[in-house]
Amino acid sequence: MNLNILQSLIIGFVSGLTEMLPLSSEAHRTLLRTFFGVEREDAVFCLLVHTACLIALNLHYSPLVLDLRRTNHLMKIPPRRRKHPLDMASANTVRLLRSAVTVMLVFRAGTMVLSFMGQKLNLLTLGLVISGALLILPAIYRSGNMDARNMPKVNGLLMGIGGGLGVLPGMSGVAGAMSLGQWSGVDRVFAVKFAHMLLIPAMGIRMVFDLVDIVMGGAAAFSGMGLLVALAGAVAAGFGCRYGLKWMEHLAKTSGFTTFAYYNWGMALLCFVLFLMI
Repeated sequence: MNLNILQSLIIGFVSGLTEMLPLSSEAHRTLLRTFFGVEREDAVFCLLVHTACLIALNLHYSPLVLDLRRTNHLMKIPPRRRKHPLDMASANTVRLLRSAVTVMLVFRAGTMVLSFMGQKLNLLTLGLVISGALLILPAIYRSGNMDARNMPKVNGLLMGIGGGLGVLPGMSGVAGAMSLGQWSGVDRVFAVKFAHMLLIPAMGIRMVFDLVDIVMGGAAAFSGMGLLVALAGAVAAGFGCRYGLKWMEHLAKTSGFTTFAYYNWGMALLCFVLFLMI
């Protein structure tokens, strides 16, 4: 059964929203597909949704992304030939992101073979429980105020590993990255921005796999109506991403993310019940 426009809008919006939140997008899509009676989304739908999420991330963080690109360019120029001074906070952020992205991509590549298990409700249950535990960890153990000015490379590597966890069934890369960052003493606001920066290359990887899926026949029966449905889902995903990003920034400055731990555990219970029933 293929998605209709209403189903595409719902799954697209929820996908975009949960990608930015410390929640498993795969778990929510699996539950929605189960409810709608759809086995899986078309590869073109997935590609357009991930593209919309990538665009939304770049638009939301465009000042930061541009600043980091300029800093990265300046860092390649010898100090005596630089026309502008190097901002040390931005330079340290670039170094941290290089290390974190490298370890995240290696971790994701090593665990991507497990992604096919994402639709299994029992494995989603385990991943959701672990995500909830990661989110509760900073609240009960420790917090800190490290940011780009004084954050050591080991914290960036730890957050990269956390971001890599997002490929596992039921796990959230945002939850893993920002929770391990906070646990190791990183400021909550900076941890959220850093976790979202890691999503940019992660989305790129997903788009590559979507393209491979299309080439391998994942869109063999695609039609003009299917493209319209996929585009509707992509637009909804973009709006979901924008709302999720703003919500995360608000929570980072106010109440934190402990509530999402309980939400993950509630989702785990729901997945477990469905697993027993199906």
